[in-house]
Amino acid sequence: METKIAQLLEREGLTLASIQTRILAYVLDVCIISVAVSFLFWEELLAVQIKLDSGNVPKDMMIELLLWVFAFCMVYEVVFSMLYGATLGKVVMKIRIISIDFADKPSFLQSFVRALLKYIGSNIFYLSYLPAFDDEFRRALHDKIPKTLVISN
Repeated sequence: METKIAQLLEREGLTLASIQTRILAYVLDVCIISVAVSFLFWEELLAVQIKLDSGNVPKDMMIELLLWVFAFCMVYEVVFSMLYGATLGKVVMKIRIISIDFADKPSFLQSFVRALLKYIGSNIFYLSYLPAFDDEFRRALHDKIPKTLVISN
């Protein structure tokens, strides 16, 4: 697989995105998602805050809100990755995601698996990101499994 990736990068004249650029893109995406969630779910967030102040938050209310936020994060990541090869944070940082198999934007399935693994990994102490620091091609777990790379534009 490593030989295939090296050949792809050389043949297409692509350069890998740096770890620092990827981190900044992620931080930008978190900020964008936070603002969007605040606007979209303002009433629900206020309701939860009122319940928190009274010391009685129903479990179902929290679970429903968390599921909506999860769905929003997934849709954001999948749609932007599949259609543009980059989330808004990646666009600003001038990096994009490509499929190793096609040297183009990832497919729906690749985008979905990548977003799911990224979401899970970022909620478990960012463990899925650790392989990127030791990988020749800077692939995190959410890049290795769906066979994607993050490159500079």
